[in-house]
Amino acid sequence: MLGACGEVGKSAVVVESSNTDKQTVALMVWGTQAELGENNDGWLPAMCENFEKLHTQWEITWIFDACEEDDIVSRISADPVAAADVYSFTNNQLDALLNDECIAPLSETASKQILDDNTKKIADSVTVAGKVYGVPFSGKTWFMYYDTTVFSESDVKNLDLMLEKGRVSFPLTAEWYFGAFYLANGCSVLGNSTDDSISFDFSADKALPVTEYLATLVKNPNFVIDADGTGLQCLSDGVVSAIFTGTWEKEVVQQTLGETWTATIPPTVTIVGEEKQLAPFGVVNAVAVNPHTKNFDAAEALALYLASPEIQMERYEFMSAAPVSKKLLKENNKILSDYSCIAMVETMEFCSVTQPDYPHMENYWSAISRFSREIVDGTITDKNALEKTENLHVELNQQVVD
Repeated sequence: MLGACGEVGKSAVVVESSNTDKQTVALMVWGTQAELGENNDGWLPAMCENFEKLHTQWEITWIFDACEEDDIVSRISADPVAAADVYSFTNNQLDALLNDECIAPLSETASKQILDDNTKKIADSVTVAGKVYGVPFSGKTWFMYYDTTVFSESDVKNLDLMLEKGRVSFPLTAEWYFGAFYLANGCSVLGNSTDDSISFDFSADKALPVTEYLATLVKNPNFVIDADGTGLQCLSDGVVSAIFTGTWEKEVVQQTLGETWTATIPPTVTIVGEEKQLAPFGVVNAVAVNPHTKNFDAAEALALYLASPEIQMERYEFMSAAPVSKKLLKENNKILSDYSCIAMVETMEFCSVTQPDYPHMENYWSAISRFSREIVDGTITDKNALEKTENLHVELNQQVVD
């Protein structure tokens, strides 16, 4: 637990009350086990305690329970009425939460604050049909770490140029990474499960040049497949000088490369003579309010507080969660000097594709997993690339229809 938790967030927005009598409310809050601590004595309970000190109009009975990020949808959908008043989610879970009536639209005042505090791309990720459903506090995507003694700032702008100078590791068989090459060349994932027009556009005119590019790329001895995290070991052993991962590996990269480490957005790739920007998926983390809460005002105020710039900075200190607050990204020197944090934010803003709502994406992951392995093991060649690519497009969209 942070030593100064009781003093955190004094500049956060405080909802003033003209009523001198405290209102007694109960709030159930879900967080990860790491956030809650072993006996609810960790970071998140400390933040909630501080929230109550700042919001003197409420006397709050706190109820905490652990729920990991991947379990949010199944857990809250099982019994929305008995679920947490306030919880965190990722934007690719929003569609399912809406379908199960487990997430509340925020008030007009709160929505305006969210739009003011975040870039349009971040705010749009938690907005459906003009209504805002979450308070963003962090994001997750991947980018590139590299050794500055091997690659220059100009080298790292293009993957093909990098491969002329040194060895690069990339997790090509990892579904979350693989699609970035196709999205770079105009392929797309459209819609969500409530949209009849949903489709995966991997048509041959866009996808075939990428398939052919990748079939050649995997034969390059300087392009090393990162399988199950072997890229970090290769970096440590000096086998490669650049890897693709996220903020969660910053400390390991720092320890491995020392003063020669840095990070940047993913490079471009040269497809049929044109430079195309790799486009990774990105997800936004946000705090939500349960529509079944009996204390909406208090729950919404807590959600705003837990995602405020001040608490985003606390998250960064406690768990290396990169903030998305425009204020922090413009003014905080510690954030501005963190290469990995800036690389994540710039990737999210300038070249990532907001990861779509997840129900139909399950179909995408399975098809892409098989296809990527066929690229790597040589099953897909220049002779069958067209057929394989057309089959992928059909398979993706047939599963949507089914």
